[in-house]
Amino acid sequence: MRKLKQKVDRLNFLKDQVSYSTIIVKFYQRVEYVPEPEMTEVRILVRFKEAFNTGWDGVLSIVVGLTYIWPLLLVVGALVLFVLKRKKAM
Repeated sequence: MRKLKQKVDRLNFLKDQVSYSTIIVKFYQRVEYVPEPEMTEVRILVRFKEAFNTGWDGVLSIVVGLTYIWPLLLVVGALVLFVLKRKKAM
């Protein structure tokens, strides 16, 4: 019985120690409100510029994609040349 009481007392002591060691810290950041600008009519030159940029991004994507698969293109090109030379030889 005495051991049980000692264990309960020790457990209560440790709970108290843990409750004293808990620290809660909260940080807040103030953010200024910035209203969104009103929508204005997009002029034709701005639309052409956006279309050109989008098209250029597409071209760059294709070039990068071809760069990723260059070994496959090399093998396919070699096979096509081999088949064409073989047909001419016949």
